[in-house]
Amino acid sequence: MRSPSPNQLLVLLPLLASPAAAQRGFDFGVVGGVNRNTMTGVGPVEARYTGQVGLFAAFPASRYLSFRPEASVSWKRVGTRQAGIILDDPCPITVLCSNVEPLETTSLTWLEVPLLMQVSLSTSRNGLVPRLYAGPFVAVRLGCSVSSEFDDQPVPLSETASQTAVARVSYGCDELAPARFDNGDAGFVVGGALKLREASLGLRWTRSLLPAMPQHALQSHVLSGGKQSTLSLTLELATRLGRR
Repeated sequence: MRSPSPNQLLVLLPLLASPAAAQRGFDFGVVGGVNRNTMTGVGPVEARYTGQVGLFAAFPASRYLSFRPEASVSWKRVGTRQAGIILDDPCPITVLCSNVEPLETTSLTWLEVPLLMQVSLSTSRNGLVPRLYAGPFVAVRLGCSVSSEFDDQPVPLSETASQTAVARVSYGCDELAPARFDNGDAGFVVGGALKLREASLGLRWTRSLLPAMPQHALQSHVLSGGKQSTLSLTLELATRLGRR
């Protein structure tokens, strides 16, 4: 008997997987978590913690393999310090302002769509199901803002009294012309989770392959050329739909 060709196997694989997939249905649920955000390719950058929330589905292709699309709103924030400058105004006459290092915080809001392949390993005795997943993602920027904080270190007025001035400035990223953040992003996601019944606790790494702000010839920004890197601790709650 002649063995099937590779092309015939590619046609047969979905047919072999579909009956079992239909009987198991598919998972649908919510995913949220805490993000630790930073950037690579620039520095120094101070990591910041934000969050994410979204929806996901897992469509089984076989007993262990599933296609897992997601759609999440992810907040990402990083801090940077500019080189020391001297502020003369608006300092009080009795206070001598010295060198300051403005602390700049950049906040970005993204709609991310990862397209992941998920592998569910064998169930352990205590009911835990280890899962691994990986795949690309694309994203659209929903919002962006920058805040700068100037913390002065003035000369003390006396041995028991001193005066410190703090100035805060906030503005939108679109005001950084021509050094503007891109409206889109793309990269990859890798991670894993432990599933117990309807809940899963996971850890994932989201890495951008595109710079959040490209290099500009006319104006250089401290984050120009930097690529976002996010480590997330996630919690998932899912239900099974379409089971026969």
